[in-house]
Amino acid sequence: MTPIPIILNPGAGSRDVAREEEIRLAFASHGFSAEIRNAGEDGDGDLTSLVRACATERCPVVVVGGGDGSLHAAAGVLAGTDSALGILPFGTLNNFAKDLAVPLGVEGAVAVIVAGGIRSVDVGEANGQVFINNASLGLYPSVVRRREEIRQRLGRSKWSAYAIALWRALLHYRLLHVRVRVKDHDYLRRTPFVFIGNNSYAMDGMNIGSRAALDAGVLSLYMARREGPFSLLLLALRALSGRLRQAKDFEEFTATALRIGTGRRRELVGLDGEVVTMDAAIRCHVRPLALRVVVPAA
Repeated sequence: MTPIPIILNPGAGSRDVAREEEIRLAFASHGFSAEIRNAGEDGDGDLTSLVRACATERCPVVVVGGGDGSLHAAAGVLAGTDSALGILPFGTLNNFAKDLAVPLGVEGAVAVIVAGGIRSVDVGEANGQVFINNASLGLYPSVVRRREEIRQRLGRSKWSAYAIALWRALLHYRLLHVRVRVKDHDYLRRTPFVFIGNNSYAMDGMNIGSRAALDAGVLSLYMARREGPFSLLLLALRALSGRLRQAKDFEEFTATALRIGTGRRRELVGLDGEVVTMDAAIRCHVRPLALRVVVPAA
């Protein structure tokens, strides 16, 4: 039996031998062997190259172990191909895995990979770059960039660095002056953030940040019109209490394509938690059912 290719992206940059053994044993318990390839400086190559090699070899399933950033990189290669993405969720938030109901433990995730079904889901695209969860401008990319700077400079943990970065970003963020074009209409806004989701997000209550569907063929766009940090806190409280959509200073749109101009030549954009610099204007569209994924059997 041909081994299943498993591409791991070590979060700390070093191999986790114990985790590799756990993965091998989990696959062996189902009668499969795992061929583990490590991405990174000390591994077998960079993640996208390893995924591309598997797709070129026409592997029916390419398993990637990592967080949303790793799955984002893999999806950029696998979207539009016949190879399906299998998920071993080893990240901090694992939003994509959660929305697909993939178990977060190794044994459960492996059971899905070997006995689950193949499902096609949408991906979004921003200036040619694929995203599986969301793209964002403004506050969030600023927080992520500050977080990484704090981690490198001060050696803080991810969550500690995130808390410091969020506080600093709230105190010093700049407002975006955007022109958003949706369905042949232009909207001029001053906003702390623009959030573009691959499909629609729950924006109220305890399910906030989750998606009920990943195959509706749409992008969702959300903007806040509050300008101060305490006003944003109030907006967050409204969301948790289930009253966000009643707020006059919160807007949402649904479309298959949209364009965002900021009046700047370049703009920081967050794609699935990874920050890149893009030319503005930023053109986004949905690619319906472009990515095949392994999900729990119905």
